[in-house]
Amino acid sequence: PGPAFPRGYRVCGYMALTSHLWSSLAIAAYILLLAFEEPTEDNWVPGAAAAALVGFGSALLLPSPAHWLADWFWYDPTAGTSNLQVAPAAQTPIRERMPPRSRDIPLLISGFVLLLSLVGVGLFILYTSSKRVVNMQLSVLAFFLVSMRLAVMPMLRSLFLTFVLARSKRSRIFDSLIWFSPSTVLAH
Repeated sequence: PGPAFPRGYRVCGYMALTSHLWSSLAIAAYILLLAFEEPTEDNWVPGAAAAALVGFGSALLLPSPAHWLADWFWYDPTAGTSNLQVAPAAQTPIRERMPPRSRDIPLLISGFVLLLSLVGVGLFILYTSSKRVVNMQLSVLAFFLVSMRLAVMPMLRSLFLTFVLARSKRSRIFDSLIWFSPSTVLAH
C-alpha cells in the first residue's frame, strides 16, 4: 500500500493552483468591498460590471502568495534557476541545455495560504451578511477569475508560443527567445 496522502508533483501542483485561485478570490473580494460602493437590489448592473472588472484585473495582476512565501522561506541561491550560467556548446543536446525545473511549493505553505483564503472569503460573506446582490458580485468575480486563469491565459500563452515557433521557421526575429529559453520549443 502507498502513503495515506500522496505528495507527488500533481498534489503539490493542485494545492498550489487551488491556493492561488482562492487567495486571488479573497483579495479581489476585499478590493471590491473597499473600492466600489455596494450595489442595491434595483441597481445591480454597475456592481456586476465592477465585479467583472476586478475579476479580470486580479486574474492578470495578483501574484500567488504561496509562491511568494515559498520563494521567501525556501530561497536557494545555489539553485540553477536563480544563477546566470554560461551558455552550453552548440552540440549539447537540448535536454542538457534546458534550465533545471524549479522546486514545488511545499504542501504546508499551500495549505496555509488556502486556509487563510477560505477564512478570508468566509469573513467577507459574514460581513456582507449574505445579501443576494453581494453573492451575485462574488459569483461574477469568481467566474471571471477562474475563466481567465484556467482557460484564457493558458490559451493565449499557447497561441503565442505557436506563433513564435511558426515565425522562427521563416525568419530570425525570435531566435534569441528560442536560444535563451529552449523550453519554448518543448512547451507544445
